Amino acid sequence: MGDVIYKVRVLEPTNLEEQIKSEVFPGTMSTALGINNARRTETDKEELRNLVNKWFYTANVGIYGIKNGEPVAIIGGIDEFLKVVVDNIDAFYNALVIGSGVYKLEADSEANQHIRSRISNNNLDEAIISNLGLKYDETDSLGKMTWKTDDYSFNKDQAALVQVPYGSLKEGKFDLNMQNMRRVRRAGSNYKITETRIWVRTPQTVKKIFEQGNYKEEDLFAQATWSNNFSGGYQFCAADKDVSNDISVRRIPLPESMKQKF
Repeated sequence: MGDVIYKVRVLEPTNLEEQIKSEVFPGTMSTALGINNARRTETDKEELRNLVNKWFYTANVGIYGIKNGEPVAIIGGIDEFLKVVVDNIDAFYNALVIGSGVYKLEADSEANQHIRSRISNNNLDEAIISNLGLKYDETDSLGKMTWKTDDYSFNKDQAALVQVPYGSLKEGKFDLNMQNMRRVRRAGSNYKITETRIWVRTPQTVKKIFEQGNYKEEDLFAQATWSNNFSGGYQFCAADKDVSNDISVRRIPLPESMKQKF
């Protein structure tokens, strides 16, 4: 389901569990790419201000595992969000807010098998975290992949993550960032954005979570995602446990023909 073809609206902030359990959902929450495309194309000035000035939970999910001894990161889209988060919202929410801060996807779980199948069919990309060029200190649990808005190129692993929230690449480049920066200025924002960032778990943290949780190599874990309001730069986070915060989501009203699916 493409989430930029229907008229959308910004909702009042509330936590992710309440959003998913409300009549707004399931099936109507915008991905990071949908939000970023809307920031680029929205013509209504009030809606554009909302898009620029609000933080959003997104209909994505950060997924982590270990492959051949190497920690890997995946940013899932709407299919993974529905399978991992929506289908297991109570367990997901409790794991992140009350439990360890991550949602374990055991090897034989339906969500894990769905993800493995999507990877095998080349519908979902894994990124080796050590190849992302993350910036972090040894004690940090999160690292940031960062690039200048007007000067960047990506290797295969970086591109696997970048394209999910920011759009397709052509020869390692894309112009969504600069187009969005112009939109920010047109919206009357004073934010000066010089770089874009994606936050993911560090390799050491993924290994530590696997060790402490007695994970098998085929197991995975998942966390929530958000897109920021430009105040601290142009950012997307694929490794958050704070789903009880009051952050907006962007609704995609479903056409009548699709409502029966949810």
